[in-house]
Amino acid sequence: MDNLRVVAHAGRRPRLHMSALEAGLALAPSSLVSMAVGPFAGRLSDRIGGNYPLMAGLSLDAAGMAAIVLVAGAATPWYLFAPAPAVTGLGVGCVVAPMSTQAMRKVEPRPAGAASAVNNTIRQIGSVIGAASVGAPLRGRPAVELAAGTAYADAFVATLHVTAALPIAALGTALLLCLLARNQTKQPEPQPQPVRATAEAAAS
Repeated sequence: MDNLRVVAHAGRRPRLHMSALEAGLALAPSSLVSMAVGPFAGRLSDRIGGNYPLMAGLSLDAAGMAAIVLVAGAATPWYLFAPAPAVTGLGVGCVVAPMSTQAMRKVEPRPAGAASAVNNTIRQIGSVIGAASVGAPLRGRPAVELAAGTAYADAFVATLHVTAALPIAALGTALLLCLLARNQTKQPEPQPQPVRATAEAAAS
């Protein structure tokens, strides 16, 4: 989820005519909001479960990604760009802690260490795949745009629009999986027998 923001941060200063300070200010709300929201999202997931914070976070992150695509432009000032990363930071803050909580909620204490390692490994593999998936069009698409006579800044913005489709689709898929998991019917728990009935059965 962070790969597109890294791409945007890498491209805004040299290609979209922003200084290093302005580029940092434009992307800083994402990390600051995520850091502030994370602890509260973790406590909320302990009270009501992780599905609702996860779904809210995924929706906010996708909305923030879409907002980045809409506002990104060669002439966009940093203060107009900053609200969109703030929305993605809010989404990430609502996702990280509940995601780990949900993954480990029903794991027995004995295999908990191995389960946590598997969870972290899968997350790192996903990050690598995401970085590669975003990086590939980032290198190839500008060449196509430049060959067509597009200005360099405009070519980078067009590339950002293309690369944004993948993380937005991934977030939408994750949101759909959360909805499916939430709608699964729970197995009815066995009802305890009354003490009197149990005693009569034992006496007979």
